[in-house]
Amino acid sequence: MDIDIGTGMEEHNILKEEMLEIRDEKGTPTGIIKPRSLVHRDGDLHGCSHIWVVRLRKPAEGENGYQMQVLLQRRSRNKDSFPGLLDISSAGHLDPGETYESGAWRELSEELGIREADIAGGRLRYLFMFRNEYQTEFYGKPFHDNELDAVYLAEVNQPESFFSPQPEEIEEVIWMDARKVLEEKRARNPEYCLPRWEFEELYPHLQAFEKFANEGHEWTWKEYIRKNYQNWKPQARN
Repeated sequence: MDIDIGTGMEEHNILKEEMLEIRDEKGTPTGIIKPRSLVHRDGDLHGCSHIWVVRLRKPAEGENGYQMQVLLQRRSRNKDSFPGLLDISSAGHLDPGETYESGAWRELSEELGIREADIAGGRLRYLFMFRNEYQTEFYGKPFHDNELDAVYLAEVNQPESFFSPQPEEIEEVIWMDARKVLEEKRARNPEYCLPRWEFEELYPHLQAFEKFANEGHEWTWKEYIRKNYQNWKPQARN
């Protein structure tokens, strides 16, 4: 396993940095380990788990039917990218040698205090994999993110006060109707930094479950998937 810590003034911060393992174009770990700042400087391909926490909200007075909601996190204003913006429920880089699913469970625990027993059915639902690459600038420095992201779903029927946001990562969590999130992303609301393509891919599943519930069914998301997607295979996109 090779470790690249950079040169010069960068070296003194090495022990404080998150270390990431570089992946090849097929997504295979290479054994090369670099600090987060150098990975984002150089645009190296690395792995990340995205977890969407969802729930089905019962209709309030005057509303017609159930509403599918997603939990959004407001990123800490001290983050090195997209500070203070609304983002995916939970997401994080994979530690060296870590699998996508184990990374997803770790992030849920660290960022939101979610345990296996808190999730309906006690399991994460893997949906799809996608390549997420962009270049921008934060705090006057180039930022080249180049990720291979695995997307998971977790149903947690709890109020916002149930969660324990990690202070250094998250300022607050907010339940929002999935339809509202989609509208804001399509309108390019700058307060949202979650990937639009990713939510566009996720939304039809949430919409279908909402319709299913409003037809009078009482099953959970797990039951809905089992009964309607028995032959469905997760899709990967490069």
